[in-house]
Amino acid sequence: MEWSKHFPKSCPPDDTECKTIQVYRFLDDNQIKPEHFLTVRERFPRRPFPETEKECRACSLSVFTNREDVIRLQRTVPRWRKPAAAGQLEETSGKVKHTPSPDTNNSHHSWWVPIDVKPWALFHEIIEPPKSA
Repeated sequence: MEWSKHFPKSCPPDDTECKTIQVYRFLDDNQIKPEHFLTVRERFPRRPFPETEKECRACSLSVFTNREDVIRLQRTVPRWRKPAAAGQLEETSGKVKHTPSPDTNNSHHSWWVPIDVKPWALFHEIIEPPKSA
């Protein structure tokens, strides 16, 4: 796999995997489009990340592997009260690493996308926030 030139050395990390997996990504609106699949590094090219690990994570996309985690976040966390898209990653879609955080439960993963993959093309279903959110 070929990675973007802005990835730091040793990124993606050695402990990432290529695998077939169902994932979910939050969107800014209810359409699946390329601008919803920009990394933090692409959105903020001048933002400093002093640690190599954080710089590498900034080059990945945030995804979840558990639909119920997505729905729980949509229901309970104001910044996540937005649509999400469901997609299927294949072994050729890049590398993933389990990167849980306190407010995202255990299904959060970082996904490093090779330069020849169009990530938005792998997503099809929109999951709207619950009406009670």
